[in-house]
Amino acid sequence: MRIMVLAWRDIWHAEAGGSGRFLHEILRRLADSGHEITYVTARSPGRPHRDRVDGIDYLRGGGRLTVYPRGLLALIRHRSRVDVVIDVINGIPFASPLVRRRGVLALVHHVHREQWRLIYPDWRGRLGWLIESRLVPVLYQRHPFVTVSSATREELHGLGVHGDHVTIVRNAGNCDVPLGQGRRSPTPRLVCLGRLVPHKQVEHAIQAAAMLQTEFPELTLDVIGEGYSRSDLELRSTELGITDRVVFHGWLPQEERDTLLAQAWVL
Repeated sequence: MRIMVLAWRDIWHAEAGGSGRFLHEILRRLADSGHEITYVTARSPGRPHRDRVDGIDYLRGGGRLTVYPRGLLALIRHRSRVDVVIDVINGIPFASPLVRRRGVLALVHHVHREQWRLIYPDWRGRLGWLIESRLVPVLYQRHPFVTVSSATREELHGLGVHGDHVTIVRNAGNCDVPLGQGRRSPTPRLVCLGRLVPHKQVEHAIQAAAMLQTEFPELTLDVIGEGYSRSDLELRSTELGITDRVVFHGWLPQEERDTLLAQAWVL
């Protein structure tokens, strides 16, 4: 098949996360099976406009919002040469059903109800949630959905997406990632892994470390990941008086990351 993917990020994007990895792993396997894949996404600094990696052809252009009309234009230009469109709905849809009646699959990693309020507590958040909760179910009502969990399927059902239209494809079911080497730490160790952005609520892990310091005086918290909230999180650990217990590692090579994960008492 000839597959076009419309997604606002790829795995090289500065704000890339687990949803991008999920998609890349599936597409890599589809390419290995002989399918032709074109991945239309936002620009990534340091990556070319046109690229080919793991058998996937990348077309990059646009930013956080302009990627959506650019993606729709790319679909219009190439629609006669596309059998299936994977429309990745990250809160905002690419609206591919406006230009295509068949062969559209909506991929929803999670519903952004609380996330809109956290990132945009003003009219932008209300508008975003209106689009996601009201427009998406109507626009994609004739098309199948894929998501990664029963919880998200239930949330989609609550928004009006028919339950029979949603298939679950779980995260990391088939990734070729080796297990980390190492043993559990002899002293209490918490590890938090993810992007450092408000809706990940990493401050909860920092607060937990502060609450546990009396009971576990040797406890440490390793924060693995990067993001624009890092300075706020570092400030929070200072306010709680636990800067000596919290280590911000940034992004780590896979082997170092997995060694820390293996040492964790709680992840």
